[in-house]
Amino acid sequence: MTQNPLIKSYQDIFNRLSKAVSQGEKISLKFWEDVESQLIQLEHYTEQDASRLVQSIQRDLSETRQVLFDAGQAIEHWLEWDMQVVEEELSNWVKIVADPSTVDWLFLKQQWEQSTQYQTGDSIGIGKIHCIRCGQLITFSHTSIIPECPHCQGKDFQREPIF
Repeated sequence: MTQNPLIKSYQDIFNRLSKAVSQGEKISLKFWEDVESQLIQLEHYTEQDASRLVQSIQRDLSETRQVLFDAGQAIEHWLEWDMQVVEEELSNWVKIVADPSTVDWLFLKQQWEQSTQYQTGDSIGIGKIHCIRCGQLITFSHTSIIPECPHCQGKDFQREPIF
């Protein structure tokens, strides 16, 4: 089975981000501009598609950071998830968001405030979303492309708190 190019690009960008953070690189607006430029030039994405993919990753990063910040003692609820599936993915996200100095958080905060909803076709990391139209809950245990709601074919979703 061939992997969806959007998911592959999402994972490639995430790996690049993880490597940059591990090497102590500051993740700034320039980093994201370079990623978008690479998507356009090397992978032949349109400007809109490249921007949408980068915004999906930024939104997932911001949400992960917010969840970690707000989590407190609620970690026991997280354990309902299959930890074997989630452990490696979460570990990578935590490495990136644990040190606020490594990411230009003002930029991510702005992106978060502008874009809190997901739509069919968006890429998403691990987590849960619910359909705005009918409330149907959809769970993702790995990077995926958001499908239409299986219950009502809705296309607009809101992320659920992880904890």
